[in-house]
Amino acid sequence: MLGLTDRVASLLDTTEQNWSTNFSAAETQLLNLARALVANAEMLCIHKPTAVFNDVLAHTVMKALERYVLERGVFQNPSKIHLRRPRTCVFSAVRRAAVDHANDIIYVDNSGARRIDQEELKHLETDLRPSTGWLQQLTISMQTELEQSMVQPA
Repeated sequence: MLGLTDRVASLLDTTEQNWSTNFSAAETQLLNLARALVANAEMLCIHKPTAVFNDVLAHTVMKALERYVLERGVFQNPSKIHLRRPRTCVFSAVRRAAVDHANDIIYVDNSGARRIDQEELKHLETDLRPSTGWLQQLTISMQTELEQSMVQPA
């Protein structure tokens, strides 16, 4: 699902406890994401989940997070999806492509936080691209449609 290699899986069985000795930064990040998904929490909050990956692996990770939300967990019995509670994933982005997986986009700056839509995001991209780290000011949330309806203002 996340693209962990057989080499990584085999090293997990060693007595070496220092991951930085055995694994690259990308492998360590993948392992941590896998651990989060296997824990099957109702909410994940992840800072820069794709920062250390190439574009292909970043896309794979975002699809896995999207699957976690849509299927209300991963590696669960598909026939019992209706019995599981909704899942939410909140993450900060370092790649514009990651934002495309979001249901809600929250922009944070010195004046506070506010929900923005894709159109305003395009405006921010144009205005802020020269300054570094503008995407780090985004907090993105993936939610099921049920959850979205629960948080929408009346």
